[in-house]
Amino acid sequence: MNKRIISIILLAFLLGGTYYGVISLLFKEGTSVSSFPIPRFATEQTGANGQHYATQLASETDGPGLLYAARLNRDGWKKVNQEGAKILYRKGETFVSLTTFDEEVYVKPVRLVEFERLED
Repeated sequence: MNKRIISIILLAFLLGGTYYGVISLLFKEGTSVSSFPIPRFATEQTGANGQHYATQLASETDGPGLLYAARLNRDGWKKVNQEGAKILYRKGETFVSLTTFDEEVYVKPVRLVEFERLED
């Protein structure tokens, strides 16, 4: 009986550690958009409207996907508003707009004035 309980506990730690490791390895913190996590293996293009990444970890219908959403949640980013494929995240006083399309992600910092306009 004790061996079974110990085995279950060890298995839970192994699965939890693997999940945490995968989330850590698949994403890195962006340097120019408020340390917002971005896919590590994405192709980056910086434009006037923020940063654009080509990645398979997001889609237009499903949004950022399970792993990306878990990483955002783990890093303290809270989902504030969503309009279609555009999701607004907040961490402290920092706001970031994440727009997802099939195999594309757009990350753009949002000013507080723009956020207040969205709430009205």
